[in-house]
Amino acid sequence: MPPAQAQLTWTTNADNTVTITAYTGSGGDVVIPSTITGLAVTSIGDSAFANSVVTNVTIPGSVTSSVVSLTIATSPLIYGAARQQNGAFTLSFVSPPNSTNIVLSATNLAPPALWQPISTNLAGPDGDWQFTDTSAANYTARFYRAVTPGGP
Repeated sequence: MPPAQAQLTWTTNADNTVTITAYTGSGGDVVIPSTITGLAVTSIGDSAFANSVVTNVTIPGSVTSSVVSLTIATSPLIYGAARQQNGAFTLSFVSPPNSTNIVLSATNLAPPALWQPISTNLAGPDGDWQFTDTSAANYTARFYRAVTPGGP
């Protein structure tokens, strides 16, 4: 089975065409093939890319029906932040599933900003992960960013 097909789940329709129902790959660029097992790919299910972090999806001309929601994110993406009652600060991230990510902090963004690594975290199978800075209350200002080594 070609690599692209190995990362896709599909169903065969009554008219001997294929609907893509799920993407199981690790993200990045995705190419939907025009045929799978000799049958034309004509549609993409509405949850086919749920919880996926992809950067580009190429859809063949054979697809005539698709309702797809895609989340395109540069990685890692901070999507939530909350200060805890004890002064700690929790950040929520999404990045490629099972990726290793490094949280960096700086106390001043004036050039040259000095970013220091403060934590290494592993994303879950869905790409979500959290970091809690328990020493945040010790700083008047603290800025955060995250990187995925070898990532974009």
